[in-house]
Amino acid sequence: MQQLQFQLGLAQLDFQTEQQNIHFDHGLVALVQKCVRHQRFDALAIEYLIYEIEEILERLQLDYQTQRNAQSNDEMLHILAQTFFEHATLIERQSLEHGFNEMIEHTEYYQNLFGEQAIIQLSYFVFIREMMHHLNIQHIQVLAQNTSSP
Repeated sequence: MQQLQFQLGLAQLDFQTEQQNIHFDHGLVALVQKCVRHQRFDALAIEYLIYEIEEILERLQLDYQTQRNAQSNDEMLHILAQTFFEHATLIERQSLEHGFNEMIEHTEYYQNLFGEQAIIQLSYFVFIREMMHHLNIQHIQVLAQNTSSP
């Protein structure tokens, strides 16, 4: 099973496998600016996000047949784990899909919960879900956050 490490940042996206490192100079902010109109995280925005995320994932050129486990220490992944997965350190496909459906059914609640960062945080969740589907990820390990300061 192939290992994938990722970091989905505000200004850049990074993906790392045993064979390759892939870096994109645009991140979640650019994705949100392109897909979310008038600061409305609605069904149309989600559809636009899914389309754009699929385009990004296609550029990785990773074979879907290969099963993967992913890991990250992204702060937004920690927030998802806390909010939707009872602080889990391992997020399985089925629980991720359940959490995603919960977010879709109660989008307004989660927008209020996350406040100013809601659109970025919820867009991050859409990205994670699309990664699970398009990269054949079996589970995502939530790594401990790096707490050292420069």
